[in-house]
Amino acid sequence: MKSKLLFAWLCLVSATSAHGEDVPGPGTVGIKSVQFSGVSCPKQGARVDISQDRQAMTVLFSDFRAEVPANWTGRPPAGRRVACAVIVTFSVPNGFKAAFDSVEARGFLNLEGSGTYSTHDVKYAVSNVRFGNGVSARTQRIAYDRFTGPYSNDFEQLTQVPQVVMDRVPCSVRGELTTMIVLDYNVFSNQRGKGALITVDTLDGVLREELGIRWERCR
Repeated sequence: MKSKLLFAWLCLVSATSAHGEDVPGPGTVGIKSVQFSGVSCPKQGARVDISQDRQAMTVLFSDFRAEVPANWTGRPPAGRRVACAVIVTFSVPNGFKAAFDSVEARGFLNLEGSGTYSTHDVKYAVSNVRFGNGVSARTQRIAYDRFTGPYSNDFEQLTQVPQVVMDRVPCSVRGELTTMIVLDYNVFSNQRGKGALITVDTLDGVLREELGIRWERCR
């Protein structure tokens, strides 16, 4: 089963104001690069398609799932976890900041009995340096959901990125900013003979309605 991780960005449009210096120039804010980090990320990587104007991208995963089989053994609860960080670097003019406005994850969930459940955790991190090699980032939980079985259906997890995230975004001083969205999903079973499965199919990152990037002038 192929899973798709999709960031849907609205087109960046030109904007004017009484103070032109408070608006980034057309085409100056966009996607620069995309990376992945985490043991659950595809070992062969993922396909990333970035639009020519750098205002949209689609990431395709071959498989992104966690499953507790019905015939699990050992001490309860039996659990499985899948987690992956999608790291996006924006090009942003010096003196401005940018962040996603909302994040929506979609997938399929199969919890076979009343003793099964799942947790869905989405975190957002921002930094003006590259992630990895021991570099820390400011992380903010932006969504947490829990489903209890029996349940077998699609799920959606939509959240607005809180203002506190934008407040923590550093000002661009080198013409770029790095954002990380961490998907962390767990399934559990306390019931013998009952399994639990989650597959993540899409993740939509939707930014400001009028602008493809949510941006602010640093104060």
